[in-house]
Amino acid sequence: MKMKSIYTVIRNKRNEIIDWIEYHRMIGIEHFYLHDNLSEDHIDIFLKYYLDQDIVTIIKWPFRPIQNQHWNMIQSASMNHDLKNFGPFNKWMGYFDVDEYFQLNNTNEQLILSRKKSLVELLDQSFPETKFPGGVQFYNCTISCFLSQEEILASRHLNMFQKCNSIVDCTVIQVTSQPCHGMSQYSQCSTNSACGCLYKASSDNIAICGFLRVTCSELVSCESLNNTCYEPNHTCIRHPRCHNLPVCYPLSMSNQQMCPQTTKVTTMATTSVGTTTTTTTKKPIPQDCSDSNLITFDNITNEPLAEIPSNYIGLQWKNFYVMNLTAFPSYDTSGFSTALQSGYIAYNKNGSTMTISTSPPYMFNLYSFITTSAFQNQVKLTMIGERSSKIWYSAMYPLYTHWPQLIKLNYLNIDRITFSTIDSSEFAMDNLCISM
Repeated sequence: MKMKSIYTVIRNKRNEIIDWIEYHRMIGIEHFYLHDNLSEDHIDIFLKYYLDQDIVTIIKWPFRPIQNQHWNMIQSASMNHDLKNFGPFNKWMGYFDVDEYFQLNNTNEQLILSRKKSLVELLDQSFPETKFPGGVQFYNCTISCFLSQEEILASRHLNMFQKCNSIVDCTVIQVTSQPCHGMSQYSQCSTNSACGCLYKASSDNIAICGFLRVTCSELVSCESLNNTCYEPNHTCIRHPRCHNLPVCYPLSMSNQQMCPQTTKVTTMATTSVGTTTTTTTKKPIPQDCSDSNLITFDNITNEPLAEIPSNYIGLQWKNFYVMNLTAFPSYDTSGFSTALQSGYIAYNKNGSTMTISTSPPYMFNLYSFITTSAFQNQVKLTMIGERSSKIWYSAMYPLYTHWPQLIKLNYLNIDRITFSTIDSSEFAMDNLCISM
């Protein structure tokens, strides 16, 4: 049974869909039902890896609203279709647009990422079962609008949405923006240096922390009488670098994924003979390497920067470099520091393609590693696993400077893997789980 899934309608969302899928996979979503509404971007080819792994189902949905009807009827029809056809195979289903993300508070996020609580447990606790004769109860709350298994099984008729008065309010989950009250316009408000404070047009005291590198020409002016934005998930802000008048700003550019808040770290100060030493404690990312070798890159060299020897642990390494970040304090705010779990990190110097290989008939297994981009967000990292010169595995993940990701590949019985980035961007790697 697919315990947790999301369904949505898409049209030409190729540039956004990977980030959306991978974010929700990270917090526990297992399957995605995508209704392709007349896309022209070959989305089925682009998502081939996810289709092959049974992570994504694409449903051709070539429909348009009938005359004088709102677009919502197409969305409602897709919801009914999925609940009827896929509901019995899921315990929880949710509906989000591709520019909307299921937002967890910090406590629940840590519990889920550390595997101390599952998403199913969180949803079961957050949404106790309710009775709604002949239809579905939709929860109007800030966390989500998932439907439980019992509710799905009770919603086999196609007119169920007529029984709900607030379906639109419930299914549209707006991205939670990060506040930065009390700071000046454009002040840095996030660990992402490209984010700054943007003040609401309606208030001198309320600001959000947003991505500043949005293309100005894409921001439209707010409705002049009451500073309103009619496009969903936009808010009216002041952005004098772009326009003299208030503009509508997309909330997806101010969520915690794009502009994470500056977090407090645990520090311990010790004073002795006029000297104060501050130690920062960084919580490691939970990772299971019990059935493999954990490569921390800490025992390769004593130099601050070096290339991994080509025969390290019996494998051939190409374009793998290691770095001790204590020798490079200018990288403290970069993605190199974010990925670091212990002394050294590995990285692709100058954006080179990295490879690990062995000579036939020998093979190895690569299970997982922790990674970030070095300097740019949404760097696309592609990994290809080969056996006897044939491609057996492939995956692509977007990387961020401020968000360390545990990527679980589980590439088994391969003799070569390549790591490459678009535009030759640098990325960092630590805690590689591998066995031979």
